[in-house]
Amino acid sequence: MTKTIKYCLLIFISALTLDVQATHLVGGSMSYEYLGQGSNGRFRYRLTINMYRDCFASNVPFDQEINVYAHHNNTNRNLYQTFVVPLLSQPFVDPPSGGSDCSFKPNVCLQRGFYQSIIEVDASTIGYHLVFQRCCRNTQQNLLDDLGQTYYAFIPPTSIRNNSPVFTGVPAPYICLNDLVSIDNIAKDADGDSLVYSLEIPWSGGTASDPMPTARNTWPQIPNFSPVIYKNGFTVANPFGSGGTSTINPFNGLTNLLSNRQGRFSIAVEVSEYRNGVFLSKIRLDIQMIVIQCPPNETPVISTQGNNFSFEVEAGRQICFNITATDPDNDAISLRGTGSIFDLANKPIFNQGSGASPLTTQFCWTPTCDQGTNFPYVFNIEAKDNGCPPKTKVVAVTIRVKPFVGANNISGPAVRCVNATGFYEANGESDSRYDWQIIPANAGNIIQGQGSKSIEVVWVLSGNHRIEVVETSKNNCKGLSVQRIVQVLANPNIPLIEGQDTVCEFSTNNLYRTNATPNWTYSWIVSGGSIAGAANQNVLNINWGASGKGSVKLIQTNELGCASDTAEMLVFIDNASVGAINGT
Repeated sequence: MTKTIKYCLLIFISALTLDVQATHLVGGSMSYEYLGQGSNGRFRYRLTINMYRDCFASNVPFDQEINVYAHHNNTNRNLYQTFVVPLLSQPFVDPPSGGSDCSFKPNVCLQRGFYQSIIEVDASTIGYHLVFQRCCRNTQQNLLDDLGQTYYAFIPPTSIRNNSPVFTGVPAPYICLNDLVSIDNIAKDADGDSLVYSLEIPWSGGTASDPMPTARNTWPQIPNFSPVIYKNGFTVANPFGSGGTSTINPFNGLTNLLSNRQGRFSIAVEVSEYRNGVFLSKIRLDIQMIVIQCPPNETPVISTQGNNFSFEVEAGRQICFNITATDPDNDAISLRGTGSIFDLANKPIFNQGSGASPLTTQFCWTPTCDQGTNFPYVFNIEAKDNGCPPKTKVVAVTIRVKPFVGANNISGPAVRCVNATGFYEANGESDSRYDWQIIPANAGNIIQGQGSKSIEVVWVLSGNHRIEVVETSKNNCKGLSVQRIVQVLANPNIPLIEGQDTVCEFSTNNLYRTNATPNWTYSWIVSGGSIAGAANQNVLNINWGASGKGSVKLIQTNELGCASDTAEMLVFIDNASVGAINGT
């Protein structure tokens, strides 16, 4: 055998070997579900890998089991354990975007490899990286051939009970050439964590000569896996090349795509989850886009009143609005909503139906008291016509649920005197219930208004006291406690009146007095005589009348308006007439 024949035979055998190993992967993702702590003290998770292959491009079946490597989240990413995950099913699936009855439907064959197993890990304060790599990808217009894929998820420290986000769609949709489309790549999160989406460079993984890499004892690069290699003219920002479009909404994964080239193109959507603003984990969805030539069909239009797609509502209160889908070609149309909001126990009322264009349905939702958050709820509304190809319009809707805080202010006098009354009012809603209390309870009495937004209080004890109120909405959402400090002042002592208690009738310039205090005022009341001069000073001049009984009363008021009890002096007005003189 000549050297040339031997060389050609070697090339043929090598190519055949590589093709046998290649599964022509299309895309997929890894996720996990927290199952609790077992009797052995280890933490249990249900690990799932959804892997998709092009069954026309290769006869190589899915592996019957795969090795998922768990690495510690330390500096060297030391290998912790290898988990063997079996293939449970491998159904055939249709690529999304519809068109199953259209004559121009692309001739594709997609098969899903569903791998799942329950894994157990020891308690960890740093968490675990889960990795699986496999070669090779389907032939792509924007990538070099013989590149693999990496499937990845991160389990945070086991003290955090966490379920990863989950992508549910088939990652091989087809779109029409030169047509801007919106693809719903939304993920679901069972914990209600906040999700942030981004378009990333797809990861490579494995090679044609080493399609399923073996375990590494250390792997410091995790999770910075080797990226794919783009062909000239293609980048992560331009996966379809010049003239294409690729953007994503970071809040809901809504992806807008346009390609002016036909063929297969790879993109990757990454979703990171946060709880109370703290990063927990991330997963990545590898997607193959199939771009085909389609006959003309207009995209539906979605509208609301005022074309507003961002709303705000207070926790416990209902929000309702109409959503209308209109098809320019008057095709029949269907409406549906996607997102974790539709998985809530108190999920919205939304008629996800179909009918003639225009199609209008109402969205109504009453968030519970504990669903108030600073992060908006984001979901997608999808309108799809029944044309060939069917065209889909997806819009993002955000609803911010304001936490119910209730009244935050109490108006009313801040200084009162003992035995004085005061009116106090909370600045909440008129249809709420208000629970008032005086602190301490013996400092005053609520004489009217308990349960309503305003009350009347009579103060009976001097000192610095508090009025407290908690508003409860008509939907039983309890607000925060709000307080107002009230200074209750003691009243002045009963004044001591100085003056004569026996006077002659019709006598004038009779002076009565009490000790003077700066800035205090005095109120005198006289019976049996008349006041000569001012009646608001500490000294009073009285002109007495006819004989009999008289009195002088006095109330003294301090500079803060607190009045004493009334002091009284009884006065005897004597008859001043002189008897006859008798004599001889």
